[in-house]
Amino acid sequence: MADLERVLAALFDWVSGLAGKHCSELHQYLLSQFGQQAVTIIYISAVLIILAIGFKLLKMGVNLVRFVVLPALIIAYVAASFFSLSFLKALPVAGAACSALFLMRS
Repeated sequence: MADLERVLAALFDWVSGLAGKHCSELHQYLLSQFGQQAVTIIYISAVLIILAIGFKLLKMGVNLVRFVVLPALIIAYVAASFFSLSFLKALPVAGAACSALFLMRS
């Protein structure tokens, strides 16, 4: 438990340096109202929520590249290779088509 408190204290110091006085006031308020165990639970919950949001954003970015960007590049390359189209003229059309298909898929 002492290791967890030391890690949380280091995390709080880092966040305090970023947020300044407001974070310190919030920490003191939570500590006085709820106690150290509740403050620890609140901090762990906040970190887990931030991590969950971060992973959701990462997953969205990967899916966007996988289902929109790469297929649009491939379709535009094929269209430019087999037809008398410029790659730069085919790319927006292919990107819009792949984006529409991605929206209908999800």
